Amino acid sequence: MFRRMTTIEPPDGHWSLRLPRKREASGALFFDSAGRVLVVKPTYTDGWDYPGGVVDANEAPYAAAAREVKEELGLTRPLGRLLVVDWEPRTEAIPIEGLMTVFDGGVLTPEEIASITLQESELGAFDFWSIRQVREMRPALYGRRISAAMRARKTGAVAYLENGYPPVSF
Repeated sequence: MFRRMTTIEPPDGHWSLRLPRKREASGALFFDSAGRVLVVKPTYTDGWDYPGGVVDANEAPYAAAAREVKEELGLTRPLGRLLVVDWEPRTEAIPIEGLMTVFDGGVLTPEEIASITLQESELGAFDFWSIRQVREMRPALYGRRISAAMRARKTGAVAYLENGYPPVSF
């Protein structure tokens, strides 16, 4: 379904090895017919999140989101457009900055919802939440990002965020 590019390793001493490193993750938002968003409960951390995960080396963000959705939920449907790009600063918990992307997964049919098969090594549960529940979620960063993605889905614009917030100059 998705084509991976050949990995090219720079030779020892190449100038690119001195560039800053960032982590990258990508995911997708799915909705039920009532407009509630699908959230998942990871087994390896507190709180709820949206389906997605780390973008592998030489993997595009869209391909990573689709791969993660298949691995985590067992869903193999095409994803829609980009909703959010969010830069995360370093924190004590994760001391490397990151770039996160969120794509539109669309509305799931009752049959697709019934077919969800959670990846037990990573997810313990899933649910559908209203925008109010999303805004109250912890970690709050995920609530801000999901809320922005839901707004972007309605407006047709891509949301650019910094740590879940629009930049001050916007």
